[in-house]
Amino acid sequence: MLMIKELRTERGLTQKQLAEKIGVKNYTVANWEQGRTVPAIEDLFALSDFFECSIDFLTGRTDETGNVIISKSFSDDEIKMLGIYRKLSVERKGIALAVLKDMAKAESGESVGAD
Repeated sequence: MLMIKELRTERGLTQKQLAEKIGVKNYTVANWEQGRTVPAIEDLFALSDFFECSIDFLTGRTDETGNVIISKSFSDDEIKMLGIYRKLSVERKGIALAVLKDMAKAESGESVGAD
């Protein structure tokens, strides 16, 4: 999963503005963001330099701290959740896990709160 749209919108840029900054056409950025095409290596270098991040982060291979994400078995939502989880304090991670466990139990019809 490419992180181009997320990084672009975080900086308040339009597709056209990003395209101008890295020297490509605005429809090229749109195609990347919609998954119709992938950036050529020279475009990945330009994006990496512009956003000041690694190509691995741009392509969804690592998170912002450089931890490798094995994304082939995860959906986009699962990857986003993992990224959010990693930013939490130890205490809040425990709360998040407890809530998710309760939600999973409720989903399967089990009694919530019983381990």
